[in-house]
Amino acid sequence: MDQQGLYVIALAQAQPQHAEEVKSILLRLVEATRREAGCLSYELFCDSANPARMNTIEAWRDAAAFDTHMAAPHTTEALGALQGKLAGAPEIRVLTRIFHDVGSVGPSEAA
Repeated sequence: MDQQGLYVIALAQAQPQHAEEVKSILLRLVEATRREAGCLSYELFCDSANPARMNTIEAWRDAAAFDTHMAAPHTTEALGALQGKLAGAPEIRVLTRIFHDVGSVGPSEAA
């Protein structure tokens, strides 16, 4: 991905009694989202210490691709299905990469 890509972290805290349902809704969203033309990566995680706290880590071709995703029927349907099942509004963080070095050495390669 080039420097023009858009990166997003979305955080959602499920109400404990709805955690499995929220997970199911988000897994369906992952499947549909990965088929979008501008989606470069879309991963779902849960917090190891709090499985009801779920996060997506996303990479998009550009802001227009992310905007298209947010307006897509599968996204609006998922957001609607999450109503009343979350402890609060989802938090969406749009990130700007400040450094990218594809030639860096990882910890296992050092030494």
